[in-house]
Formats: sequence, C-alpha cells, structure tokens
Amino acid sequence: MSNKAVSSIPFEKNKFVLIVTNTGCSNILSEILSGAGYRVDYAKTCRVVLDIVKKKLPDIVIIDIQRPGNHEFELCRTLNSNDISLNIPIIFICTLPELDDKEKAFEAGCYDFITKPFFAVELLSRIKNCIMMQQHQKQLELIIHERTLALQQEQDKLRRELQIRTQNAVIRENQLKLLSLNFDISQTIIQGETITQMLQKCCELIVHHLNATFTRVWLFDEMQNVLVLQASAGMYTRINGKHSRKSVACTNKIGKIFLSKSPHTTNTIMGDLLICDQEWARQEKIVSFAGHPLVVDDKVIGVVAIFSKNILSNMVMKSLESVANAISLGVRRKLSEASLLASETRFRDLIEDTVDWIWELNHEGVYTYSSPRVFNLLGYDPGEIVGKTPFEFMPPEEGLKMQTVFREMVAGQKMFSAIENTCTHKNGNKVVLEASARPIFNDDGTLWGYRGINRDITERKNSQEALRQRDEQLRQTQKMEAIGTLAGGIAHDFNNILAAILGYTELALFDLPEESRKKHELDQVLKAGHRAKELIRQILTFSRKSDQTLRPLRVQIIAKEVVKLLRSSIPSTISIKQNIDPGCENVVADPTQIHQVFMNLCTNAYHAMKESGGVLNISLQQIQLNREDLNGNLSIKTGSCLKLEVSDTGIGIPKDIQNKIFEPYYTTKGMGEGTGLGLAVVHGIVKNLHGDITVHSEPGKGTVFCVYLPVAEEKQKNVRERSTAPVPTGKEHILLVDDDEDLARMHKQMLERLGYKVTVLTSSVETLDVFQNSPNGFDLVMTDMTMPGMTGAELARRIFKIKPDMPVILCTGYSEIINAEQAKAMGINAYLSKPILKRELADVVRTVLDETKEINIKEKKYWTTY
Repeated sequence: MSNKAVSSIPFEKNKFVLIVTNTGCSNILSEILSGAGYRVDYAKTCRVVLDIVKKKLPDIVIIDIQRPGNHEFELCRTLNSNDISLNIPIIFICTLPELDDKEKAFEAGCYDFITKPFFAVELLSRIKNCIMMQQHQKQLELIIHERTLALQQEQDKLRRELQIRTQNAVIRENQLKLLSLNFDISQTIIQGETITQMLQKCCELIVHHLNATFTRVWLFDEMQNVLVLQASAGMYTRINGKHSRKSVACTNKIGKIFLSKSPHTTNTIMGDLLICDQEWARQEKIVSFAGHPLVVDDKVIGVVAIFSKNILSNMVMKSLESVANAISLGVRRKLSEASLLASETRFRDLIEDTVDWIWELNHEGVYTYSSPRVFNLLGYDPGEIVGKTPFEFMPPEEGLKMQTVFREMVAGQKMFSAIENTCTHKNGNKVVLEASARPIFNDDGTLWGYRGINRDITERKNSQEALRQRDEQLRQTQKMEAIGTLAGGIAHDFNNILAAILGYTELALFDLPEESRKKHELDQVLKAGHRAKELIRQILTFSRKSDQTLRPLRVQIIAKEVVKLLRSSIPSTISIKQNIDPGCENVVADPTQIHQVFMNLCTNAYHAMKESGGVLNISLQQIQLNREDLNGNLSIKTGSCLKLEVSDTGIGIPKDIQNKIFEPYYTTKGMGEGTGLGLAVVHGIVKNLHGDITVHSEPGKGTVFCVYLPVAEEKQKNVRERSTAPVPTGKEHILLVDDDEDLARMHKQMLERLGYKVTVLTSSVETLDVFQNSPNGFDLVMTDMTMPGMTGAELARRIFKIKPDMPVILCTGYSEIINAEQAKAMGINAYLSKPILKRELADVVRTVLDETKEINIKEKKYWTTY
C-alpha cells in the first residue's frame, strides 16, 4: 500500500481502550483518553483483563505499571496467544524502566513502550499510530488473501481442465469396453447353450472387458428359498464353495439386492457395512463392488455381482444395469424354452388327472375329443363319447333346450360359462353338469368348434337347495336391521322437532288459567307429543338403538285398555270378542311396547276386515309350554308363559308371502295406507322380550297371530309413578348451549320461569371460552350432544379439566357416539333425552344442583339417568 493510501485511512476516535493498572495514574489516563473520545475501562488482575477482552474486545490494551514484572509480561504473552485478542495492540507505560525491561516487553509481544513522565499529546499520538498501524496490517492481510484466492482459483481452473481431458479419455475407453461387452453378451445369448453355459460365458466376458477381479451370477431357487451360484469367472471359478448358496435376507449384500430389487454399487468396500467380508477384501485388495438384480417380468430371478481391485467409473457402474438386463433376457429365453416343454407335459397330465371332464367338439356339436374323466361323471369311456353329440346323453326335453342354446352360441361365436345342463348317467341316474367353453377358430378366422370342461355339480345343487331356507332366514334378519338404520337416522332430528312442540306447548300452558278452553286443547297437543316421544323410543328400542325400560307388568290391564280404545275407533261392522284371563301373572316388559304389540296386531286385523266386516277375537291366557308343544316351531324356553292370540275373519294372507310379513317395509296395502313397519315392530319387540310370534292364515278364512311371552320369574313391585309434588325451582346461574337456536331459546324460557338465571349460547367453542373466562360464575352447565366444532361430550371433558366439580347435564335427541353409561363413566351428572318436558327438566336440574352440593360435603359422586 502506498504512503498516500496509508495516510488516507480514516481514524475513528470512538475506540475502546482497556487500561491495566495498579498505580495511581488511572484517573489521569482516563481523563486524557476520554477527552480524546476514547471509551475506557479498567482492570487490575489478569483474570479480569481476560474476561473484559472476551466480552468487550477492546481496540487497544494499555498496561500501566511502576516497574515491569514477570506477571505483566506473562499477561502480554497470554493476550498475544489467544485467538480472540491476538490482533489487539498492547502498550506498556512504565516509570524509569531499564533497557532489559523494554527488551522483555517487546519479546512478550507489546507494540509500544512509553516512559513516564509523558505528555498527553505523546500518549494520544502513539495510541493513534498503534491503531492506524493495526488497520494498515488488516488491509495488507486482506489484499494478500484476495491475491492468494485468485491464484488458487486459477490453479483450480487449470486442474479442472486437466481432469476433464483425462476423464474424457477414460470415458471414451470405457464406452468402447461397454459397447464391446454388450455386443459379446448379445451374441452369447443368441447361441443355443444351456442357462449355466450362457451365464458362465457372460461372467468371463465381464471379467475380460472390465478388467474385473471376478464375477458371479446367482439364480433364485423358489423351492428352497435360496440363491444358488450358477457361474463364476476370474479369480474364483468354483461354484460349489461356501458362497454357492446365499440366504434371501438383508444380512448379506447378495440377499439384500435380491429383496430390495435394487442395485448396490461402491468403490469403497472398506467401511461399507453391507460388505461383510472386510478382512478378506483388505487382504485381496478388493476396492469396488457392483451388484444388480436380474429381473424377468418384474420378478427378481437372481443377482449378478462384480468384484474389482480397480475403481469402477460412474459410467461403468450405471451401464452395468443394461448388462444385467441383457443377462436377464437370456435367462428368460432359456426359462421359456424349458417352461414350454414342461407345460406340454403338465397339460397332458392335467387333462388326464383333473376331476373335470375336458372335451372338444366341432361347430356341428360332435365330440372330437374326450378326456378319460368322462367315465367318472357319466360312466362312459372316451371312445363311447367321440363321434356323438352331447344332446344324445341328455333327457329329451333337456336335449332340445340345450340344442337351441348351442345354436345361439355358434351363431354368435361366443364363449359360454357355467351353463347348467342335466345328463343321464349310464346307470340311469341324473347328473347335473356345469359347462364352460371358448370358441376355437381356423386360420382363416372361421369357427372350428369349442373346447371346454364339464364339472359335476350334482352335490352342490343338492346343498344349495338345503341351504336355501337358511339363506332366506339370513336375508330376513338383514332386512330387519334396516329399520335400525332408519330409526337412528331420523331420531335426532325428529326428537328436536318434538322438543320444540312439547316445550312451547308447556310454555303456553304455563300462562293460561286453569278454566281456559285453550288449556284443554293444548293438553291434547301435549298428550299427542308424549305419544310421539314414546313411539320414537319404541322404534329405537326395537332396533336396539335405545335402552328399554323393562319392569314387571300385568298384560291383562293393557289388553283391556286396548279393547276400549279399539271399540271407539273401528266401525260397528266389526265385532270385538275378548277372552282375557284376569289372573295372568306378570311379564317383564315395557308397557308402551306391549301396548304397541296389541295395537299393531289389532290394526292389521281391522284392515283385513275393513270392507266386509267380521269378528276380531282377542285372547290372553297363561299356559304351560313343554318340549312337545314347541315341536321345533317356537324359539322360546319351556315353562309358564302368556299366550296372546289376535284373530280375524278377514281375507287372510297368501301362503307365498307369509314368510315376508315380518320384514321391514313389506306391506300389501295401497299407497298411503301403511308403512310396512307394524308387524316388523311387533316381531322386534317380541324377540327382544325373549318371546316368539307365529302366524296361521288361510285365504278367505282369516288370520291368527299368537304371541308367546315368558312370565316374570319373580314378582316385583311396579315402578313408582312420577312424583306429583310441586315443580321444583331455583335461583342458580345455568350456562346453556345448543346449536339449535329455537330449542336453546325455549329451554332458556323454561329455566327462567323456574327462577334460574340463564346464559344461553349456540356454539360449543364459544361456550368453552366463556366458561374459561369465568369458571366460578356458573352453578351448572347444560349442553346439547351433537354440535358443530365440538360435541357436548368433548365440551364436558374440557370443562372438567378447568373445574372438575362443575355439574354437567348432557342432552341429546339421539347419539351413537355416547350413551348414558358412557356419559356416567366420564363424570357427567345427568343424561337427558329430547324432547325434554318442563317437569322433567325442573326435576333433573334441581336434583343435580342439590346432589352437587351434597358431593362437596360428603365427597361422593352423584349420578342419575333420565
């Protein structure tokens, strides 16, 4: 750098100076340096100096001493030997130093030595010169680095050009080797040699052209599940040594190539974990390995492997795939030739040994060939079949029918499959055969005839007939399940509709005086809604989508109620006769379901006599069933049971449809006159109660339905009716969430009229946020189950994480995700099914709140299901 360039280097005064001093000059130095714009820090010990250097990296270090000692020189050496402080200049300031002191200081690596006393301008000039020289040094180092880098780049460029020229020469040499190798292998494949001879020649060619140390080929033996060495050339030529059989496993290089269907190549055998024989490779100086799978029709049949003491170029490595493919094609050709010969032998044996009868006939239908198996099927020798038509071995009517079928096949030149026909055995027995065949064409494309097989399916046909009844029963069971799918699909939405109807009706009744005529009308709406609610529950129970409410009950009481109801609803052209034993014992059932059984059976009887009138008989008796009574017709336990018999004198049920009347949706009524669910519901209820139902009918004479229900084993008290106590109220704060705004608003009104404070939301996600912000602001959470974003069950889980003792009521129109038992298990206090009535809501809310208070006292979890 020129003097002019050096003098142009800018000098920054805002530099950081570290003063190391044990003298009293620190204030003077600080005043001089700070006044000149320097930032100053102090240190008294070597440890503090090194710590400041590491953290703040000063621009210069001044060591101020009375007289230098060994520890100051050692500090200087330490700073100059540290990578961080290596380039920081050091100045000694000393009072009356000796010449030996200055010599030691400069040997230790100091940049300058100032003797006290000194002028401030002298100190500042020397510091400035020190910093400027440090900057000059950095500039020179940068210039040297740049020029050195440029020289290295030029050298690298020349080196690359030389490498490229060398590589091109090697590539051309390798290309010639590979072209020659591929040509020689192609010629070897064409020659008529065995697989072993062909593979051995290919190995020798690879060793010769690629200067490989040795080459080997293994083929896969499917029977023994091993790779068997077929050829070896080069350093090793034996094929029966210790490597002659390789297991198909990833623990060895050949097995892994076979299993992965991928090549493995390396020029660094030493260190390659897949190459197990490291010591052998080191001794033999083997450095390169290339292994490729032999693939035929996307199936690996073997592996070719090359070992070399020379490095194999990338081009050679990549080109070995084409060599492996050529060898694979050669193996495929030899295998095809062997397979063809074996196929001919196998086909001949197959025809003679197969259980099916194989035949050929010409376009006129005359047999030209018959396998020996015809004797087992029809009792004839092949010689008795050839020259005759198949129709001669069939009953006359069957023969005429099959001739027509055969003429159609010939005209359309079609293949046919699984055509059943009946033939006559030589002993006179009938044999059912299944024929399949495809057309055979002449060279000019005209039809020559057919080649096919006949299979004896006589036993199969007999078995099919035997299984037909069981198949019918299975289909009926599957159809019965269809009502379950329907019930689950409509229950949720229908219950929400009912919830709105019943809820707003109750709200309207709440505001009406007792003597109001509208109150009576709304009471009827409420009763109809109750009936609809029970009907949905019946369907869900029948389809096993809802739990049953079973209890011991007296069926005769329900029977008499049904008779009264029927008498007022059916025309006088139909007379009702009853024979109801008042002494019948209890059965365990749902009263609503029993009512449904009576009504559905009696409604069916009414429809059967609607046009012409008749007699409806209702009978209920307690009987004793034994094994003789069952006689395989009833699926019910022996012992005491109730027999409900409903009969009519109507049109009757045709015999061909009697097995369908219990199927869902099956009906003989016209459009709008029936759903086809009545008898299906009856069947489901009776079966769920471990009973049975039978039907006997004759067209024109009427129908008799008999229902059998086992009596209760123990007499139990009927469940108490719901309390008639006043509707409970409260003043607690309830957080209510339902995505149906109408239902949310209605339940809010119900609860507010019961005295509660209600916060209502329509989003479960928003509800969780509200609860998180004020977990102690609510006394109860009441949530719907099915909501977008987050289900009621999930909302309850998250609420319990925030406040474990918060009472939660879960409401649902219908849910397959969670039931009462599952809700109980996760800690939910009550499980309400929609539609929810005011009394039911009031009782549950009050009970849950009261029990929650007791829990806090007794530390006992409360649970209830409604």
